[in-house]
Amino acid sequence: MKNLKSIVVVTLLLIGTATMAQGPAHRQMRSATERAKMESEQMVKALDLKAGQTAQIQAINLKYAQKDSVSMAERRKNQSENVDREAMRKAMQAERDAKATEIKALLTDGQKAKYDEFLKENQRRGPRPEGQGGPGQRPEGGQPQENM
Repeated sequence: MKNLKSIVVVTLLLIGTATMAQGPAHRQMRSATERAKMESEQMVKALDLKAGQTAQIQAINLKYAQKDSVSMAERRKNQSENVDREAMRKAMQAERDAKATEIKALLTDGQKAKYDEFLKENQRRGPRPEGQGGPGQRPEGGQPQENM
């Protein structure tokens, strides 16, 4: 009887661990408004924006977040079709460049330098799918870390 209880407990622990390791089935995507607000808050801190600049930056971030939402919905809809990834990458880069140009038009020279650094930092961190970016991730030099 004691062995049966032990087996049941161990089995439940293994099942629970495996379930938790898989993470959520579908991570809920933030709305365009939430994404724009979050990015704007980060920019206010990083760039020392004035009140008037903050409102204009929020409007720009919302405009591009809404465009991104439409693009993502189209990509999901056309997921089964052959997609020209290079064309898609170029279109996304063009959107990022247009957004950066609009934002830089509102900034002082000092803020522009901070904004360039902000963009580099965000690009370096980049969006990562679940489960990536933890231990074993390659450092900036590109060499794998030694396990000790």
